[in-house]
Amino acid sequence: LRLEPVLPDSWKSLRIHYRYHETFHHITIRNNGGKTVTRVVFDGQDRPDNTIPLIDDRCEHNVVVDIGLAS
Repeated sequence: LRLEPVLPDSWKSLRIHYRYHETFHHITIRNNGGKTVTRVVFDGQDRPDNTIPLIDDRCEHNVVVDIGLAS
């Protein structure tokens, strides 16, 4: 799953509970004042490709997506 969120500047974060088959992915999007995904962390591990793997293992997964200015 690839996200390209565009949030109002006044929104500092957004939380999504995304269900993929029998598995929930709890996604927190943190707005650092930009429009580019700068980092994705899936279950504590950085994802260099900035994507969220959709896994159907009936476990809950936590994701953090940081958006900011492109470097």
